[in-house]
Amino acid sequence: MSSFFFITRYLYKRLRFLGNKLLSHFLTLVFVALWHGIAPGFFLCFIGEFVIIVMDQQLRETKNYKPIRKRPFCPIHTEAIK
Repeated sequence: MSSFFFITRYLYKRLRFLGNKLLSHFLTLVFVALWHGIAPGFFLCFIGEFVIIVMDQQLRETKNYKPIRKRPFCPIHTEAIK
C-alpha cells in the first residue's frame, strides 16, 4: 500500500465527520507535513498546496469557468478517489 492510498483511506476519508472538506484536506496536509519532518519547508509547501486548492475551488464556482478537459488523465490515482 502506498502512502497516497493510506492517507486517502485512513485519514482524509475518516475526517468526513467534521462536515467540511477543506478542513479535512487541511488536517490531512498538516499530517503529511509532520510525517515528512518538522522542517519549515514542508509546512510552507503544504500550506501553498492548500491555498491552491482553495483558489481552484473558488474558480470552479464562477459562472464563466470552462474546464480544458472533462477529466484529468491519471489512471493510477482515480481508483483511490472513488
